[in-house]
Amino acid sequence: MKKIMIFGAGGFVGKSMEEYLDQFPDYHVIKIFHKCNDINQGNSICIDISDKEEVSKVVIDEKPDQIVNLAGINSPAIADQFPQKTIDVNVKGTINILESIKNNQINSKVLVVGSSEEYAQSDCALSEQATLKPRNIYGMSKLWQEMAAEWYYKKYGIKVICVRAFNHTGIYQSEKAMVPSFCKQIAQIESGKIENTVYVGNLNVERDISDVCDVVQAYIMLLNSDIDFGIYNVCSGRRIKLCELLDTIISFASKEIKVLPDAGRVRSNDIPLIFGTNEKIGNAIGWRPQNNLKDTLKKIYDYHLRLEKEKA
Repeated sequence: MKKIMIFGAGGFVGKSMEEYLDQFPDYHVIKIFHKCNDINQGNSICIDISDKEEVSKVVIDEKPDQIVNLAGINSPAIADQFPQKTIDVNVKGTINILESIKNNQINSKVLVVGSSEEYAQSDCALSEQATLKPRNIYGMSKLWQEMAAEWYYKKYGIKVICVRAFNHTGIYQSEKAMVPSFCKQIAQIESGKIENTVYVGNLNVERDISDVCDVVQAYIMLLNSDIDFGIYNVCSGRRIKLCELLDTIISFASKEIKVLPDAGRVRSNDIPLIFGTNEKIGNAIGWRPQNNLKDTLKKIYDYHLRLEKEKA
């Protein structure tokens, strides 16, 4: 039996990872949550990842074979609003995990999740060798946790894989995120609950968007590989204009839909283009994204349409 500990199990990636691991009976999943008020599940533990003693205790008690750190402030806007909390959770939290392994000589392999926000703006596909120049506190925190992870590997031999995840989406993603926001609005229109208008931010940008199911598969494949340290992009390797993405979702509905800009949805520092290459991870472990983006969008739209009909 392989014991895996998921920090941030309550997030949309954590829920998707738990579902993915359900197909492997040899995995024992330990779910770590930040807030446990509404949690009544087996193998669930509530701690504050920025508290060194709490992290150390749970790692010592469980002695996991693998640790995935999905916990963190994952919104650039929220990170800019709460910079100290972002550093405490994203950077200090990661160091707390690595310290608990080092201090207690526990042989856990760790996966630390970074972001494409670590990179400098570029008109080309971003490889792992591209210039690093975060544009916000969120990106800086992800780069700092990655640098800390590399230091713990080099100095103490702790096995740690760092990923730079590009945009990814799935049915459990917050409705505040771009794709679920589009899907929910259009599902509400289709259900007759709101007027036939979708409100959007800047659609004149291009992004690299993956299905979260492909992303969690990449994470588990990396943990199960013989790689002790590495930095890998996890991305589709494809770019899509957000206006094209929205048109695809609108095509799922039967009603005529208008699109109107909403200044409140526009990021002041939106980058025109962010997309990456997944060549390195593909060569290392043979991972390739399997899900077609249109199918992913349809799955999320159908999920929100079903929710709207259930509310009726």
